[in-house]
Amino acid sequence: MFGEQFYPTPPRLAMRQILSIDWKDVNFVIDGQAGKGDLLDAVRFYRSYSFSDCLESPRSLEFDWDKFDEMVQSGEYAKAVDHESNRRGRDITLAAMEIDTNLQAVLRAKQYKVLGADFLTYDAPDQPDVFLMNPPFANGELFLLNAIDRLFSGQISCQLNAQTIKNPNTNARRELLKKLEQLDAKIEFIEDAYLDAERKTGVEIALIYINKQQSVEESIFEQTTDKANDGQYSGGFEEKASQDLVHGDRIRAIVQRYNHQREQGVNTIMSFYKQSAEVRGFLSLRVSEAEFNQGTLTQIVKASTNAFLRQLRHKTWMDMMDDPALTKFLTSAAKKRYRKELLSYSDMDVTERNIRAFVVSISQAYPEELKKTILDLFDSLTSRHAWYPETANNVHYFNGWASNKAHKINHRVVMPHFNLFDNYSGKISHYMPCGLTERLDDIEKVISYFDGGRVATTKLSDAIFSAMKNGQSRAIESDYFIASFFKKGTLHLTFRNRDVLRRFNIFCGAAKSWIPPNYGKKSYAEMSPEEHQVVQAFEGKEDYKVDPMVDPITPHSHQVEQSGHGEPGQTLQLEMFACEGFQQ
Repeated sequence: MFGEQFYPTPPRLAMRQILSIDWKDVNFVIDGQAGKGDLLDAVRFYRSYSFSDCLESPRSLEFDWDKFDEMVQSGEYAKAVDHESNRRGRDITLAAMEIDTNLQAVLRAKQYKVLGADFLTYDAPDQPDVFLMNPPFANGELFLLNAIDRLFSGQISCQLNAQTIKNPNTNARRELLKKLEQLDAKIEFIEDAYLDAERKTGVEIALIYINKQQSVEESIFEQTTDKANDGQYSGGFEEKASQDLVHGDRIRAIVQRYNHQREQGVNTIMSFYKQSAEVRGFLSLRVSEAEFNQGTLTQIVKASTNAFLRQLRHKTWMDMMDDPALTKFLTSAAKKRYRKELLSYSDMDVTERNIRAFVVSISQAYPEELKKTILDLFDSLTSRHAWYPETANNVHYFNGWASNKAHKINHRVVMPHFNLFDNYSGKISHYMPCGLTERLDDIEKVISYFDGGRVATTKLSDAIFSAMKNGQSRAIESDYFIASFFKKGTLHLTFRNRDVLRRFNIFCGAAKSWIPPNYGKKSYAEMSPEEHQVVQAFEGKEDYKVDPMVDPITPHSHQVEQSGHGEPGQTLQLEMFACEGFQQ
C-alpha cells in the first residue's frame, strides 16, 4: 500500500532499539524514515507507566519479553502508546521524517512533529539527541551515513539489512563500515525479526547502535563564523512579498528568505556562546520567551538552536496565511480551517517541496471548501430571526425540482447589525464591530465568486464605515450592494448586480437538488417539460438564459467578458486557492 520498501517495525524489534538508548538526557528524538511511527510508538511505550509492567519485578531493570509479547497481543501496548495521561517523566519532542504524504498524515494524527519528507536531502541544522531509524532495506546505508554526518553529538539506533554490513560491495557501504569502526559502533545481527511482522520477510537484520559524543568547545566553535551574510541573500524579499505574489519564483523567495534567517540565527547563537565563554554566569541567551542555561554547554547550544528553528519555521509557515495570493478568496471561517491545517505543517522545514506539498494538499480539498462556503452563506441569509420578522422576506419560495419547499434569495436581504448606533446617544456610532466587518467581507468574497473572482474596488465594510463617520445610514453604495442600517438593529442589503444574484441562487438551488443540475448550463429548448416547470417557478421562461458563470467550483473553467469594470474587452478568470506561483 505504501511502497515496495515499506516494512513497519514490529513492536519487539522496535523495543530492542529503544532499550539500546541511554535516555537520561534525551529531549529531542528524530525518526529519519518514520513510516507510520512504530519506533516513536515504542518510545511512548517506554515512557508510559505500563512499561514497568514489563519488568521482571518492581525493582528490577530486567525486561520481561514474555510479558511484553502478551501486552502486544492483548492490545495493552497500543493503549499505552495512545493514552497521553499514561506518560511518565518530562516531555520529549518526538519528530519524524517521512516521504509518503499519506504516512505523514498518519504521523500527524499521532501528534508526531513531521519535520520533512526526504531524509537524504534534509539539510536543516536541527540537532536531536537521538536518531531512530528503520530505513529502506535497499539503500539503508545512505540514510545511516546521513544521520552520522548530521548528528553533532548524540545516539543513533538503526536497523539495516544485514547484507549492508556483511557484503560491502559499494562505495557507500565501505564508507559506512569505516565510520562504524571509527565510532566504535555496536552491531547485533538478528534473524527472523520480521517473520511475524505486519509485513513479513525473512531478511536478516543488523541492529546498529552508535554513541557519538563531541563537545561544543572542541568542535563547533572552531568552525563557526561571525559573518551573518555569506553573500547569498540579496535582500528585498519583504518588498517582493508585498508585490505580485503569483509569479513562479514566489516559493523560491519564501525559501531563500527563510534560509537566510535560519543561517543568521544559528550563526548568532554560535557567536554568542563563543564570545561569552568566560562570562556565562552573567549573560544568557533568550530564544523567544525561553532561556537555556541548564546542563552542559553542548546541551545548551543544541536546545537554543532547536528552539530557534521551531520558532522560525512556525512563523514562516503561519505567515503564509497572511499572503493575499493564498487568501484573497477565503472567508474568515475558511481561513480558520486552513490555518489549522497549516499549523500541522509548521514543524516541517521550509523547502520548495514542502510548500508545494501543502498547497497541493489543500487545493485538492478546495472545491468542497468553496461549495461549503457558498452554501453556508446562502443558509445564513435565508435564516429567519424571530426578533426581526422582516427577515422572512429574504427568500422567495417556489416549487422545486424535487421539493415544494425550495427557495431563493430575493434582491434585498435583511440581517441584524447589532450596534451601529450608540446605545446612549442614539447617534450613529464611530466604530464598526469587528464581527460585522468580518461578516460583510465574507459575504462580498462569496458573491465575487460569481463575478469571475473580481476583487471589489469599494468594499462593503469600508463603504459602511466611511458613511458612519459622515453620519450617513441610508443608500450606502459598494461594488455589489446598496446598504442601509436602522436603529432597530437591522442592515438592509440590496444586490446591485442581478446576474450575480441569479448565479448564486442557481448554484445553491442545484446543490440542494431544488433545480436541475444543468440549470443555466443548457438552453431552454434542450430542457424536458418537467424542467420547464421548474424554470417557470424559479424565474420564468423570459428571464431564463444560459450563463457559464453559474458554477465557480472548477478552476479556470470559463472566461467571461468584464462588463462595467476595468478596460473594455478585458477578461476575468476565477483564480482558485492553489494559485499560480505556488504550484509551478
